[in-house]
Amino acid sequence: KIAELVSVYVIVIVFVLQLRSTGSLVTLGSKGDTIFYTGTILGYSIIMSAITIIKLFGGNLPVLELAVNFVGCYLFFRVGGLSITNTSKYAVSDILGNPVLTMSNSVVSVGLLSLVTGLLFLFDLAFILINKYFSV
Repeated sequence: KIAELVSVYVIVIVFVLQLRSTGSLVTLGSKGDTIFYTGTILGYSIIMSAITIIKLFGGNLPVLELAVNFVGCYLFFRVGGLSITNTSKYAVSDILGNPVLTMSNSVVSVGLLSLVTGLLFLFDLAFILINKYFSV
């Protein structure tokens, strides 16, 4: 859980640094994609913080953890996929016809970090299911 929390917060830090340096959000294609990305990142930063605090105080959230990991895996893979597939929209050529990538590095870093975070959620989900960690 700590690795998931750190990964989500690293994405939030990239988000904030992009906002500070350019004054605009990290855009992932359309406005809908950007809203989806922002909601996923900020929503999961709050959810993961709450789950970590409950775990630190000895609470047990087995079914909630299962749902959070399943949905988190899907959402972060989708955010990563959106950012990776939208990189081609930002590619242009220079005078000689050589491809030049004009988008900011934050879109690529958000995409890769989102895919890594999705993998962390997938590993945690597999761990819970394999060890029968949850009870209904």
